[in-house]
Amino acid sequence: MKLEILILIGTAIILFVVLIRIYPILYISLSKLIFGKYSSRYIATCKRFTGQSPYPYCIKDDFINHIAGFYKNQEKVLKLNSALEITFLESDYGLGFYEILRTSEKPFCINSNRLPEFDLKVLGYKDVMFTTEMKKYYFFMNKTFFLGQLTFKNPTKENIDRIIGVIRKKYLDLQPLDSDSFLISGKNNTQLWCHYNGFHLSLSYLSRSNDEISNLVDQHWQSSTKLPVANVPSLEDELMEKL
Repeated sequence: MKLEILILIGTAIILFVVLIRIYPILYISLSKLIFGKYSSRYIATCKRFTGQSPYPYCIKDDFINHIAGFYKNQEKVLKLNSALEITFLESDYGLGFYEILRTSEKPFCINSNRLPEFDLKVLGYKDVMFTTEMKKYYFFMNKTFFLGQLTFKNPTKENIDRIIGVIRKKYLDLQPLDSDSFLISGKNNTQLWCHYNGFHLSLSYLSRSNDEISNLVDQHWQSSTKLPVANVPSLEDELMEKL
């Protein structure tokens, strides 16, 4: 075999090995360039090749856990009404993902994944309220802000009372409230779910002012919590098989 052919074969092998090595990097870079660094496609590509997201997770559990308070066991929930509009900090519902990203500090966590009904993104920020660590989460459906959440880690009883006291003063005209789990409906078709599980106090603000978004949230809850129907054979069918 001529030396030139051996050199060509050797070069081809080296190029093939190099291509295999850099293929994931090229694929990830192209995905980032084409779909954007916060897209669910780019993040899914990173997970596929590296086994992890390029960003820390805001939520690691299922999204339905963050809306369960608006659906689950509603007959047992303390429900209240407010004559005021319920707002989430200084952010208007309906704002775009990049609007909040652009006007806020750098988030400490980001989620972006494709659910069956819609594309979900989450931005997370850290803060402190009443000496208690607080995390702020902005949830986006197809890049539109529709759900806000504040979580307080291991708050003291005093701070829980102070936080709920602010809610009572702001939305309930200081009406008596002997509970740390309740649901308030505001006049702007937005609900505030307050819940303390013994470790975390969470305040979730769900806007239902956009019918399309509200319907998709309902669909996701229903499809995610629907139990599969067991195919139980009739007694006659079972006897026909055995006799």
